[in-house]
Parts: sequence; C-alpha cells; structure tokens
Amino acid sequence: MNKELIGNNLKFLRKTTNMKMLDFSERMNASVSTIQYYERGNVSVESLVRYKKEFNVSLDDLCFKNLSKFGIEN
Repeated sequence: MNKELIGNNLKFLRKTTNMKMLDFSERMNASVSTIQYYERGNVSVESLVRYKKEFNVSLDDLCFKNLSKFGIEN
C-alpha cells in the first residue's frame, strides 16, 4: 500500500465535507494529532474501515485510487 496515497485520500475526503480538522476529530472520536497522523498515511486497518463507513467508499478505492482525480464527492 502507498501510505502517501492513503493519507492524501483521507485528507481529500475530509475536505469534501468542508470539515475542519478539529470538527472531524470530534466526529471520529479521535484527537487532532491522530487525524493528522492518519492524513500522513499512518492509519490502522480499523481506522480505514471507520473512514470507509464515514465516507461510503470502498477500501479498494481508499487504498489504491487517487480519489481527487475521480472527483469523488459525498
């Protein structure tokens, strides 16, 4: 897996909701520093599943596609 791609996808998905990191961290029940860590691609499988459910995307798309190029929106 490409950590940079995953981190960029997580950041992109958060931004599609126009959510600031603080608001999103509260929604995900995580600290801001944890969300920053995830958005650098350091994310567990459990957290990827939470993002998958939150944004209604497949794990395949989350891990292997550049979502910003596909214009994925919620």
